Amino acid sequence: MDTAKQVTIAADWIREADGILITAGAGMGVDSGLPDFAAITDSGRLIRR
Repeated sequence: MDTAKQVTIAADWIREADGILITAGAGMGVDSGLPDFAAITDSGRLIRR
């Protein structure tokens, strides 16, 4: 099955779903500038590294 067909099928599943859940691994996006949530203190303030 080609990629375009796979994307179409996935889009149909998402469109027809009542909801979706997206999970991501630890550190995902840090290189893109997203905060490192391990650096958040107990009070909820972000510590800049």
